[in-house]
Amino acid sequence: MAEDNRNINELVRESNGFTFLRYVFVYIVISAHFCVLSDTDMFWITNGQVGVKAFFCISGFLVSYSFLRHDNLKKYFQRRAVRLFPPYFAVVALAFLLGWLVSTYPVADYFTSAQSYRYLFYNLCFMNFLEPSLPGVFEHNVMSAVNGSLWFVRLELVFCCLLPLLLFVFKKFGKWAMLGLAVFCFFLYIASGFVFDHLTHEKLLLNIYLFMFFIAGMMMFVFFKWFYRFRFLMSLIGIGGVALSVYSDVVLVEIFEPLWFAMAIIGFAYVMKPLGFVDKIGDITYGLFLYHFPVIQCVVNFRLHEQNPYLAFVIVLIITITLSALSKIYIEKSIRKLLENRNYRLKNS
Repeated sequence: MAEDNRNINELVRESNGFTFLRYVFVYIVISAHFCVLSDTDMFWITNGQVGVKAFFCISGFLVSYSFLRHDNLKKYFQRRAVRLFPPYFAVVALAFLLGWLVSTYPVADYFTSAQSYRYLFYNLCFMNFLEPSLPGVFEHNVMSAVNGSLWFVRLELVFCCLLPLLLFVFKKFGKWAMLGLAVFCFFLYIASGFVFDHLTHEKLLLNIYLFMFFIAGMMMFVFFKWFYRFRFLMSLIGIGGVALSVYSDVVLVEIFEPLWFAMAIIGFAYVMKPLGFVDKIGDITYGLFLYHFPVIQCVVNFRLHEQNPYLAFVIVLIITITLSALSKIYIEKSIRKLLENRNYRLKNS
């Protein structure tokens, strides 16, 4: 097993197009949210669900690689926490501290309102659905939610917590046992559509549905040596499957949509190796995902989209990219450096 893992690690580390793809998919999500929040129909790619599904496929693949490469549960959770928590907490705190600037409430009323502190508490605890809005903020927009993208982080956390349990089967019993577990999860996913009512359990069904994309990414890693050998063919089959699932009504094709997505995205990433040049630019896609929603809400709040929606969208991109880059430099890298220095001192003490 150790030999297999080393070979897989060498293949995964080869130049790939994951960073490029993340930028493409985060653009899709941003444009979709801009169109919805500004009530504008101007972009030909506005299906935000495509971006979210793709992110979970990529996450399932890369987080599996990260976990098995180090094979240390404590370090795994530490790395996930350092990656996810600081930018997330920062965007929640900034919304709380600066919300009064776009609120219809007087400053004193804003900071003494119980809703403000409910927002801060529930969002810091990843329970965004319990209080998505701040008092008087964006109340005249299409929706008043301050940041409708935060639910993604909650799901990512849940999936990352489940991942070690799933990969334990792979480490203990091998890849075919892991495939059996994935098939079992797949049948549970199918059964859930019949057991739960789609109206009253819509969010639960959505979470199970997206988890299948995460598992599909995991399975691409588990069978990556074989997948890599036929990556070009796998990417073509995946792209064809995605197209059929989107544009046809064949139920059997739609059921396997998570598999098609994973094959298409991960296959494309390793077929289009020259796209690895984007890695030199740096990856700020997590920040883009976190910051774009409140930025769009602010632009819509000031009705900039009514004057020129294209210019408004460019303003959204510029502000979001700037905030994401600053977050990468002063929050993510700073926290990581502090932890590295702490670990170094502990190691040499």
